[in-house]
Formats: sequence, C-alpha cells, structure tokens
Amino acid sequence: MSGTGPRLSGLGQFEAAEQTLPKAIGLRPQYWDNYNELGNFYVKRGRYEEAIPMFRRITELTPDNLWGYTNLGVAYYTLGQLDQAATMFRRTLEIQPDALAYSNLGVVYYFTGHYADSARMFEKATQLEHQNYSYWGNLAGAYRWAPGEEGRAKDAYTRAIALAEKSLEVNPRDTEVLGELDGYHANTGAFEKARQLIGKALAIAPKEPALLGEAAKVYAQAGDLQKAFEYLKSSLQAGYPRLEIGASPELAGLRKDPRYREIMNGAPKPR
Repeated sequence: MSGTGPRLSGLGQFEAAEQTLPKAIGLRPQYWDNYNELGNFYVKRGRYEEAIPMFRRITELTPDNLWGYTNLGVAYYTLGQLDQAATMFRRTLEIQPDALAYSNLGVVYYFTGHYADSARMFEKATQLEHQNYSYWGNLAGAYRWAPGEEGRAKDAYTRAIALAEKSLEVNPRDTEVLGELDGYHANTGAFEKARQLIGKALAIAPKEPALLGEAAKVYAQAGDLQKAFEYLKSSLQAGYPRLEIGASPELAGLRKDPRYREIMNGAPKPR
C-alpha cells in the first residue's frame, strides 16, 4: 500500500492557496470549489482539522457533490477517525459508483486489517478505471496480505508498475508516481530500484509526508532499520498519519523495536 491513505478528489495549484483562496472565498462565498482548493491545501500540509470545515461547507453548498464527501472522508481518515471517514466514502457511493470512493473505502478496510474486504473494494475501483496505476497497486497490496489471495499479488503489481512507468514518461518528476512506484518495487523485493526511486522523489520534495513515510517502509523492508527510523521520525514530524504507521504491515518489524515507541511518543499529535 503506497502513498498516504485515501486520495483527494479534484486537482489544484497549492502554491499561493493560503494567500489567495481565503480572499476568493470572501468574494464568492457560495462557490464551492474555492473551499475545496483551500481544504486540499491544508491536507497536503498536514493541517487536517483546518481542512474539515472547508470540505464540510462543500457538502452544505452542493449536497450531491462527490468531492465534498470524498475529501471530508480523507480529512477524517488522516486524523484517525475511521468510522467517520468510511461514512463519508459510503455517502459518495450512494450518490454514484465512483472509483476513488471505492479505493478510499478499501484503504480504510486495509488499515483496519480487513484485507479481503479491502481487495473487493480495490477490484471495483480497477473495474471502473482500468488504467489507474494506484488502484492496481492498492489491489496488489490487499492481495499480498489477504489470506489465500497472496498468489494474485504478483500480477497486480506487474500491472501497477507498468502503468506507473508509463505515467512517468509524461512527467519524470511526478513525486506522487515516484512515491507509489518505489513501494511496488520494495513490495516485490526490488529494494535497490525502490531506494533509487524514493531518493529521486525526496530530492524533489524533501518534506512531503507521504514520501517520507514511504521511505520508512522501503528501508524497513530492505532491513536498514537506522534509515527506516530516521524517515519514520521525519514523516511523523511532517504530518504523516499515525494510524498508517501503527497499522502498515511493512512496518511491523519496527513496531517491536524500542526506538519505535520513543519516536511515536515524542512526535506531535495531529491537530
């Protein structure tokens, strides 16, 4: 499972968001997309509690808008409020079948240890969007840990890797793709390739929580515990979800080490 949990819906330019979007909201308080962009900005920077009112406002302004419920679910998820997150993703699916909502609900199942249920959600996501590398990668991860389905993981990882590499041909500096692709390689034992990819991603975005968390998983699986703990600490300080650290199968070995408790106890709690 790569990346930081459920995904936001919608695309946005975040650089000037904190300065310009509050002004835009003031000028057009009934226009939902400005709330969405500002909420995305907060989530990207680990400011999850500030994002919740933004996304909730979308659901008030446009009750049938998938993005409001999906992104509100993401904010709840990152705060560890999984029941609320699942409710939002199911609400999205009540409006219409949606690959992102299926995937996000699958992530909730995954990090609560319901790997078979998780796989069923990711299967629905890949059926709706056949060419999405992330959905295939998530499906592979669920197969990897679901009892009796481990043998299905290899083909799904192969599909995810091929699609992610094709995406990188368009933009070789896409840190989101790099951060997922390195996980696929690490999960299939190609640790040198995984280290190269995560190194490239972090050179571009050294403070991105998802990349730091992914680096911790890569080095944990590769057996380099010193680096794994260094990245684990950095990821938590940057806002990586604590629940993923506590539930990721790839990090099970770290959780048995006294250094894990020291880092988790010393890291700031989500706001």
